[in-house]
Amino acid sequence: MNLLRPLKVTPGPGGASGAVHWEAFRLDDLWILECSYNPNGRLFARRVYEMMRFVWVPPPANFSGIWTTYYVNGQRQSEIQYEGGHYCGQFIGFYTDGSKAYVQHFGVNGAEGADTGYFRSGRVAYRGQHHQGKQVGTWVWFDEDGTTNSLRDYSQP
Repeated sequence: MNLLRPLKVTPGPGGASGAVHWEAFRLDDLWILECSYNPNGRLFARRVYEMMRFVWVPPPANFSGIWTTYYVNGQRQSEIQYEGGHYCGQFIGFYTDGSKAYVQHFGVNGAEGADTGYFRSGRVAYRGQHHQGKQVGTWVWFDEDGTTNSLRDYSQP
């Protein structure tokens, strides 16, 4: 942390898995540094990756309509339909270049209906369904060329 302090990084989320833990640091509006440590606290891995910062401003209380949030580059980050201050309807997420990343639907009990993810090319990356906030039925993930990559059945607990 002493080495990063002059760079004015912003500490981000971290986590742990078994004996290993990691921390993330936002270097600027685009780049994240992730550091992994062994049980003795010694750094053993690091990676820098792209994750554009976005600005989240909550809608006013009891807002109804479409609420739009933006990445710092000016592109839309999300468009969310609200009714009476709650997600209700379509929730669209976008990549930093403005292409659609996913489309979800919400009802009074959470996620409800189709959930579709997209590659930056616009091709479908996955398809599934929600009912009362839970994944249901068979979800399908695709490769960029459209071939099925994997399936998961959420019909059984």
